[in-house]
Amino acid sequence: MDKIAIDSNILTYFVDVTLPNYEPLNDHELLRKEKISTLQIALYARDVRLYILPLVEVEWRLISDNQKRYLHSMARLVVFSNRPWTIDPTKLNHLKSKLLKDHPKGEKDCKLLAEAELSGMNIVLTNDNDFIQNLSSKTAITILKPSEYLSKLNIEKGTGPMRRPDESNPLFYKNWWRI
Repeated sequence: MDKIAIDSNILTYFVDVTLPNYEPLNDHELLRKEKISTLQIALYARDVRLYILPLVEVEWRLISDNQKRYLHSMARLVVFSNRPWTIDPTKLNHLKSKLLKDHPKGEKDCKLLAEAELSGMNIVLTNDNDFIQNLSSKTAITILKPSEYLSKLNIEKGTGPMRRPDESNPLFYKNWWRI
């Protein structure tokens, strides 16, 4: 089973695509691909657990817009696996400092990757090219964009989702998210 940590942007992508008024064509092609892939992973992937680690939890809680913060909270409760994290702060800071040598402008990226390593994750999803380029070779964790991970799942076109939106959900009546 893949244990996947997501960064805060991936959480926001999930929230965005599940909004009733989301229109894929309003996003740039590359962003649209990653947003839709994020939703498809949540709906189609078998033997996968998606996790929100402490850094991302702190970040979404700092969203100033009450409605957006509420939507992130609901996504966290409904879709993502939650558990209390007990990460040794000394080990976390040591590993983060080590990673910062190769990614000096990405303190949060390094902290997220350190949390993922110390929490037993095997994959981190991000759409941050610098994060991927600078840190992929510095860890045993696979760092991927959502579209790259989705591609590795080899889900055949026409396959039904593992988790299907309810008829009361506007996604039920849309086709852009279906594989």
